[in-house]
Amino acid sequence: TDLVDCFEEVNKLQEKIQHIKVPMKVIEFIDEGRNPDIFMADYVDEVMQENQAVKVKNEAIQGFRDMLLEQLKETFPEQTNAWIRISNRISE
Repeated sequence: TDLVDCFEEVNKLQEKIQHIKVPMKVIEFIDEGRNPDIFMADYVDEVMQENQAVKVKNEAIQGFRDMLLEQLKETFPEQTNAWIRISNRISE
């Protein structure tokens, strides 16, 4: 009856945790006898590396934008200033 009691308890708990989603990779990690905390640490490291890569790309794009704007100001000062005014109004 211990096994039956355990299954009944699991069944009762299931209703309380239905909204929790556990990634299949975590389940596989546990099934392989590995510590899920290590999975989480690896995942956090991976996300941080991706975040850093995106940050570098954004900085490069911002630098290109600034350089392009300076070149446009030199070549087409009136049109560029008009565009800046319109752009500032839109972003407000």
